[in-house]
Amino acid sequence: MDKFENSLLELISIAGKYQYLPKYLEGCGKFSSSEISILKIIAEYNEIKMTEISKIMVTTKSASTQIVDKLFKKGYVTRITGVADRRNIIIKLTDKGEEAYKVCTICKSSIIENICEKFVLEEKEYPAIIIRKLIEGLKSNLKKEKNYALD
Repeated sequence: MDKFENSLLELISIAGKYQYLPKYLEGCGKFSSSEISILKIIAEYNEIKMTEISKIMVTTKSASTQIVDKLFKKGYVTRITGVADRRNIIIKLTDKGEEAYKVCTICKSSIIENICEKFVLEEKEYPAIIIRKLIEGLKSNLKKEKNYALD
């Protein structure tokens, strides 16, 4: 992806925090935006503790656990209980979960490609600067209003 596409994707993600992510970005219809977010986190970390998921999602451990429970019941994630400390639960994607995450990623990429194909390279460069400024402004505003942990 080029700078414009990355900026546009980030803008959509940030905008979703304001509008709870529009339905057209909820994968292929079988996942909520929260489920997609958790699948993405687990895919990026390979295996991760529930407390870390909660921190990244900026939610309570209880809220994140409810979402992970749904994914577990559907067979998309597995739980590994720590040997030394049974409270230490590691979450991993199953093969089914990895495949579902790939499908969600392809779906989002398809949306971005459909938008970007309407632009020639020269048309993408200046809006990329504007979008970057919009993203920075949105992040700044979210941090002030809600103490979101954005990177």
